[in-house]
Amino acid sequence: MATHLDARTGAALAIGALTTASALGLAFCQSPQGDEPNRSAEAMVTHTLEEAWPPPAGDLEAALAATAIRRISESAIYDAGVDAGDGDSGPPIALPEGPIEGLQVRRGVYEDIHFLEVVIGPATFDDALPIVFVFHGRGGNAGLPGGPFLGLSHPVRVIVPQAGDRLGTGWEWLPVSVGSGLVDRLASSLFQVSSRVAAMIRTLTAERPTIGRPIVSGFSQGGLLTYALALHHDDVVGHAFPLSTWLPPPLEPLYRRDDLRFPPIRSMHGTVDPVIPVGPTRVLVDRLRSRGFDIELVEFDGVGHEMSEAMNQTFHRWLERAVCDVVGDTACPAALAPGEDGGVPIEDAGVDAGEDAGVDAGRRRRRAPRDAG
Repeated sequence: MATHLDARTGAALAIGALTTASALGLAFCQSPQGDEPNRSAEAMVTHTLEEAWPPPAGDLEAALAATAIRRISESAIYDAGVDAGDGDSGPPIALPEGPIEGLQVRRGVYEDIHFLEVVIGPATFDDALPIVFVFHGRGGNAGLPGGPFLGLSHPVRVIVPQAGDRLGTGWEWLPVSVGSGLVDRLASSLFQVSSRVAAMIRTLTAERPTIGRPIVSGFSQGGLLTYALALHHDDVVGHAFPLSTWLPPPLEPLYRRDDLRFPPIRSMHGTVDPVIPVGPTRVLVDRLRSRGFDIELVEFDGVGHEMSEAMNQTFHRWLERAVCDVVGDTACPAALAPGEDGGVPIEDAGVDAGEDAGVDAGRRRRRAPRDAG
């Protein structure tokens, strides 16, 4: 493993030179607490979910200011005049006031991880449903899933955990950012956190009436967690959607074990992301594909560290296809559309990856060279 790290330390450290902050916050959740760029509880109940989506991306200066808040102890007490709440667990998550049409919402806690549980569609908490776990970015909060999660052909149960360590007005999963250049600490802490989260997923999936294996997704730092879960805890992931993110080289599997059931991984990334640059993600995806993993990266030209409307549409199709797969719906429209976001790669489907041609404009699919290795 040490040799594996040394061979790629230069590429990993280059990220530190290019970026100075990690995720600006949530990618696909509206936050029930905190100031912008996170949504407040008032905004959550005075706007429809469609109006509140996508959440504001904020600005890089604000992210830099949040990153300047340094941890002064491992008990999540920060020198920022902010109450740390219940130690590392964070405070209970605020619920919206009054019902929201099409959603049932309750909150829970697993050990010291608080979470929202949301049933979307015509179903109840007691129904057997596909289960989706969504992880917010660095400095974000757990919030109601909107946008791409709405209008699915089947009802789903969505679990939105909240990280336990305070960062500004939000929370973080890991004690260091991608841009810090501390690859060893980033990798070790990510593996530890992913192990705890995997235990939570196993427990909640067993306790709730669940159809199939979980669908897992996350933005930015939540995407790092998604990659780690998919590649090191394959038993708890049926489909993985890491968004605008990367994985430290020490956590890359050197080969694909045939006795494990690794999920398909579909990732997307903006080409001008200043927080987590797309270059190292391309290298990651190429290496994993050359080792036999079912993984693809879709790039969006001119998009930074955010979820653009085209990305939201693509993510909705991915989610729809995954849900249909979990429930065994072979007549699902999304399952009958090869060549767009999964299944048949764009090049093999006879589609010019640089044009619209039935695919969102500005989007490019990246595949590893056939002779990579």
